[in-house]
Amino acid sequence: MSSQRSFFLVPVLVALVAACGSSGGGGGSGDPGSAAGTTQPASADGVEPTAEAAVPTAAAAEPTSNGGQAAPTEQAVPQGGGDIPAIADGPWGAGTATAEMSGGVSMTMKAAMPADLGYTMEGLTVFVFTNDDPGSVINITLSQSEQSGFGVSSAPANVSTAGGWGVDGCVIDVTRNDESGIAATFACDDIPAIGMTEAKAYTVDLEGSFEVAR
Repeated sequence: MSSQRSFFLVPVLVALVAACGSSGGGGGSGDPGSAAGTTQPASADGVEPTAEAAVPTAAAAEPTSNGGQAAPTEQAVPQGGGDIPAIADGPWGAGTATAEMSGGVSMTMKAAMPADLGYTMEGLTVFVFTNDDPGSVINITLSQSEQSGFGVSSAPANVSTAGGWGVDGCVIDVTRNDESGIAATFACDDIPAIGMTEAKAYTVDLEGSFEVAR
């Protein structure tokens, strides 16, 4: 009977020893497999290196072109072709405009802008003058820091053109800019124009003026 009991106890003891070895055997200080899995190699001074210290950052690795200082921001360049003055922000009253074209196309037009349609915001002034002819319009933009200019379209003459102050052969002369309003004349030489309903191209001269009350 004792021999039978020993026969059954042997596999039980073997199983218990195997279970203890798989669950707690790795914690012993003398287990080299456990030490290799948890301990990182130390540097010469005994300090363990970290992933953050080992990998250089992009900011440290990337050279700068101006001695490490921030790159200067691009400054807007005022456009020429007649000085455009500083214009106070705010709404505008009523105004009128004229345009006369010669060269490839001849036409004369007058247009008007009702009160509160024009505005100046953050240094940009926009005027839109129209008349009774659908599609006829004179657009004016004014800015000291951005490219500004005009657009002229005449439905009866079937022609449209546009240009920028100081470019495209166009200049502007602001003759008044005060609390009462603004007034200016403008002119362009040999600028391109196109047909509004026909695929035609022209070269024209343009003269115009506008006046708007505050």
